[in-house]
Amino acid sequence: MTKHHAAFALFSVIALSASAQEGIGTVEMDAKKIEVSGVGHKRTIACDGRDLIVEGSGHVITATGVCGNLDVSGASSMVTAAIAPDHKLVVAGSGHSVTTTGAVKLADISGSNNVVAVDLAPKARLEVSGFSHAVKWRSSGKPAQDISGAGHKISRQN
Repeated sequence: MTKHHAAFALFSVIALSASAQEGIGTVEMDAKKIEVSGVGHKRTIACDGRDLIVEGSGHVITATGVCGNLDVSGASSMVTAAIAPDHKLVVAGSGHSVTTTGAVKLADISGSNNVVAVDLAPKARLEVSGFSHAVKWRSSGKPAQDISGAGHKISRQN
């Protein structure tokens, strides 16, 4: 192997390692929101009251602090976050695993095969549409539910 080939091979391994850890696409932050887009970002992000938007696929995002609204779309991302009271959780797409704390006023889950654990405000609304979602919810009240589609497993947790 020539020095050129060895250097190229080493660069390729480093580039692949960096992309596997950091993901492909962008992570943009400003005073009001954090937006993660692309593929495969693996990050811990301080929400500090900002909305968190996760778009794309294969992300593993752990939010620290409390987020505003949480919006997850695309496919196969894992997101863990605390959501501020009276904010919204929206999960669209397929194969996501989303775990939240904080009593949201609206949880809207659409698409297919999403696994969601969510705390709901006593007068919240739980909307589930599409196919084969697994939704575990907690609440001190009895939230309104709008369920459509087929194959869902929706259960109240204590």
